[in-house]
Amino acid sequence: AKTDAAVTLQSLFDMYVREVSPRKSAGKQQHDARCARMFQQYFGSDRQPLTLAKRDFDRFIDDRRSGRLLVGKRTAGVRDCMVGYDLRMLNALFNWATVAGDGRGGVLLARNPFKGFPLPKEANPSRPVATESIYKAMRHVAAKVHAQFDALLVLAHETGHRGQSL
Repeated sequence: AKTDAAVTLQSLFDMYVREVSPRKSAGKQQHDARCARMFQQYFGSDRQPLTLAKRDFDRFIDDRRSGRLLVGKRTAGVRDCMVGYDLRMLNALFNWATVAGDGRGGVLLARNPFKGFPLPKEANPSRPVATESIYKAMRHVAAKVHAQFDALLVLAHETGHRGQSL
């Protein structure tokens, strides 16, 4: 399928935030908007996505981790989980653009320029554990939340698993 060689990061983000983001939760919409600003600032609004390569990907990761790329009120770099979260959004944008029609029988992008690149992951992710007093307080109100919530709490507590891992 034929693609428009003039597509820019700005045009892709404008379409994605207008057409795809509204179907997401409020928090994800805010993340999409923040990422749109950050990636356009970092790579350039007029940058053609297919000119991005592994060196750009790696440089973004290094700059985001180190704090050379600060977003919002941050005064330091971010951990790998946040860098990965941001890059997953960019990959979602690029993947969407490979199937979104351009209105002329083609697609917006012929390929995802970052496809296959490994996303950073936390080596030792933080998994906080609730104190015994918090556990007891949650059990006290569990039935009011959902009929099966108490069973989930007991199962997680007794097995040491997180709720999402059960």
